[in-house]
Amino acid sequence: MPAPLDPVIAQIIPLLPLRDPATMTPQSARDSLRALAAARAAVPPPPVDTVQDIKVKGGAGPLDARAYRVGAGPAPTVVFFHGGGWVAGDLETHDRQARNLAIETGAVVVSVDYRRPPETRFPGAFEDAFAAVGDVLGRVAEFGGDARRLGVAGDSAGGNLAAAA
Repeated sequence: MPAPLDPVIAQIIPLLPLRDPATMTPQSARDSLRALAAARAAVPPPPVDTVQDIKVKGGAGPLDARAYRVGAGPAPTVVFFHGGGWVAGDLETHDRQARNLAIETGAVVVSVDYRRPPETRFPGAFEDAFAAVGDVLGRVAEFGGDARRLGVAGDSAGGNLAAAA
C-alpha cells in the first residue's frame, strides 16, 4: 500500500503548471508558475541583507538579474539560473530559492533571467548563461564577491544551463 500523500503537498499539486500538457501554452505555463509563487505571498520571503535588481550581459544584450547578499565583506559568488521547463520560470518564481541559496551558503547570489523559448530558440538560453557568468566574474567586486570563489547553480532547466556554462 502506498504511503499517504502529505497534506501540504496535496494542496500544492493542483497549482502546478504542468497539469494539462495537451492544452498548455507557454503563456499559460508562465501564468501558472507565477500563480504558484504568488500563492505564497502571505508568507514573508526569507530575509537577506540586500536585494538589488541589476543588469548582466547576455548573448544578445542586457538581461535582468537580481543580486542577493547576506553579511558584509568579500564572499563567494554564485550565478544562479532559474528553472521552469525552459519556458515558465523567471526571477520572481525563483526568488525564494535564490534567497535561500544566499542564506545557506553565505554567498552573493546573482540570479539571471535568461531568454526563454519559444521567443528565443536554442542556443539562446545557453548563450545568455555563458555571457552572464563571464560578466559576473568580470564585475564580481561590484557585488561584494571574491573572484577566486565563483560558482554556478540552477534549478531544473537552470541546472542544465549552469552545468553547460
